[in-house]
Amino acid sequence: MRTHLSAAAWRGIAVALLALALAAIGAMHYASQRMIAIQGPGAMQAMGDQALWLSVNEELWVLDAAGSRIARKTAADLGLAAAVSNIVPAPDGQALLTSREDTSWQVVKRADLSRVRTIRPKWPPQFEGHASGAIHVAVSPQWDIAVATGGGHAVLLFDGEGNFKGRTAPGLYRFTNGLWHSPEGWWTTDTNSFKLRLLDTRTLALKQTIDLRDTTLPYAFLGELAASGGAPQALTQQPPVATVSRVGALMEPGHVVDIFPDGSQAVYNREPIAVVRDIAWFNGDLLVIDGAKYQLARYSARREELPRFGDPAVNAELDAMLERRQYWSQLSSRYVFLPAATLLLLGMAAYGRSKTVARQQVIAQRPPYLVGTPAITRGQAAWQWAWVVALPYLLRLAFVFAVLSWWPRFALPRLAAAGLVHGFWGALLSKWLLLWLPLVAWMALERRRHDMLSANPAREAILNRRAVAWLGRYDDFDAIALPNEQPRETVLLLGWRPRWLLVTNQRLLLFAASPRERRLVSQWPRNSVAEVARQAPPADRWLTRWRRRWLHRRVNLYVRFKDGSVLQGFAASQVAARRVLQLLEALTAAGRARAVAPAARQSGRRWHEVIASAALPGLGQLLQDRFASGAVLLTAAGLLLMGVVGPVLWAASGPKMDVSPAARLAGALWWLLLAGTAALDAWYFSAARRRRAAA
Repeated sequence: MRTHLSAAAWRGIAVALLALALAAIGAMHYASQRMIAIQGPGAMQAMGDQALWLSVNEELWVLDAAGSRIARKTAADLGLAAAVSNIVPAPDGQALLTSREDTSWQVVKRADLSRVRTIRPKWPPQFEGHASGAIHVAVSPQWDIAVATGGGHAVLLFDGEGNFKGRTAPGLYRFTNGLWHSPEGWWTTDTNSFKLRLLDTRTLALKQTIDLRDTTLPYAFLGELAASGGAPQALTQQPPVATVSRVGALMEPGHVVDIFPDGSQAVYNREPIAVVRDIAWFNGDLLVIDGAKYQLARYSARREELPRFGDPAVNAELDAMLERRQYWSQLSSRYVFLPAATLLLLGMAAYGRSKTVARQQVIAQRPPYLVGTPAITRGQAAWQWAWVVALPYLLRLAFVFAVLSWWPRFALPRLAAAGLVHGFWGALLSKWLLLWLPLVAWMALERRRHDMLSANPAREAILNRRAVAWLGRYDDFDAIALPNEQPRETVLLLGWRPRWLLVTNQRLLLFAASPRERRLVSQWPRNSVAEVARQAPPADRWLTRWRRRWLHRRVNLYVRFKDGSVLQGFAASQVAARRVLQLLEALTAAGRARAVAPAARQSGRRWHEVIASAALPGLGQLLQDRFASGAVLLTAAGLLLMGVVGPVLWAASGPKMDVSPAARLAGALWWLLLAGTAALDAWYFSAARRRRAAA
């Protein structure tokens, strides 16, 4: 014998599945954190001919000329809270180190990496937000420190103690990233304008601009910058000014090129590198950190690709890091995400099933509701709808398309011969006659045919079937029914959004209806009816009359209440509408005083539902027991988080990646729009529920 699970059992299954989904999401978060912790090589700098400093995860490695590791220090040993993001040679055998999670800079000795002092720069108020952002730093022989602020669109100058000395003129840069100091001054990148700018060492005044006129590469934005050791141009023998990475809008992928004084360039890597993190010249070779492969790509001064830099032990450790990161990445994005998503969907389905079973239990325990419209089976409804509505509509639509394809060819030559297609008015008249006139005629005929169907008693069952199904197959009325309240008539009101009118022995209930859920928006006691009519009273203004006639469906059910409120609409079946009016007219004639008024109930607005929807769109709807709306909003929030907000947050949190304010604002506005819509929907539902309880 087949055993059916109860609603409580399905709710238990849903809770268990959702708990497993949350556990899987927690495991996915753990795996993603493990993946993020393995950043691999991030920044590097040559310290003479015998030492290359390389930032790896939260350590600083020192490699010799052969690529062997000769020293390593953790970020904590160097006085930093996170991975090193800038390695800058400084005077007196020292180096300056920065981290994105520190607002202070550390000065260390090049010989043994011992700490010398801490610099606490005094940022101008408008640039304080960039203190721990994606900045680039360079130091002059006089211990002046220049800082490219990225999204701050300026270069700042500090002295060796961190005191602010000046900034570049406003409007000079549109993002600025890499920079380095030369005897001529500070070479900087105007990232989004595709220019190199030379600034005076002391005043930051603009001395020279090189416009990068070569646009053959698919990635044009400027990233890292270093003094070039590349070979001169073959024809002019001009040496390059600088080596720069040219990257995509999110600072990846890209190429590394040499820039010459005339703005031309010579490319090192023909195929783009997925993630160009840093560049440095070391012992006559160009080294490029490939952040996707965890390798130090190497090129000769003649721009020829060489074997990767590093001895076997160093490269083996970097390869092992990449394998571990890929493992955690796959675990978080594939092996755990799919089970988590599956469990979440199954949990939502089980919760939906519990609602269905609970509804079926309520329906099974109640007596069948008897209303005027006869009930038909789904098979009968499908057959009648196809035969009565769909097939005739398709035939008429095909006829209209046939007329539209024949009519212009027939009428246009005759209109042209009569001289009626020239000028503005002629063109307007021809468009009206050739296109709009057939469409308006078709719309008028469709409206006329629907009126005929609506007035036919034999078609009431098919036209009003949704209202009958909502009453018989769902428990929306049972959830709000008063003691001894019984339905008398159920009517579908057509419009831009369908409405469901339910007339009981005590009240008139108006629902906003959709295929998935019905929401009570208004209710009136039956003894509050003041007037009923088959059409709305004539309007005083001609424009209102014209709108009613041509832009809106005509009203065939009009009810005015004693408080001045009005219920009006176009019932799908005029037969059902007439019965409702007769029922209310009979009640009015017999005396409305005998009608039973509903008892007042008190209910407060549940603000936690509104706050929950604002925090996570859809959560408040689930708390309001509106599964369909909650599932839709949760899905929309997930898609928005993965497709728009998440990438912006990820890009903005990268160690050397700038995201424009417009992109940040767009992501925030999209999220606020969805959260605001969900919160407003939850508030409106809560307010409507409160009004219903007080009525």
